[in-house]
Amino acid sequence: MIDRIKRAVTGQGQKRLFCECRHCGSRIDDPTTNCPLCGSSEVARYDLES
Repeated sequence: MIDRIKRAVTGQGQKRLFCECRHCGSRIDDPTTNCPLCGSSEVARYDLES
């Protein structure tokens, strides 16, 4: 139970989405758009757990 409370308070165990351009490697904040630097529509999406 203590671990569940710690995760809730610290945000651990929550998934975050990280997106980057597969062409140039730039980080993309909005995964629904093309890369702002090179215009590529190939966006890699990674679900990360903290």
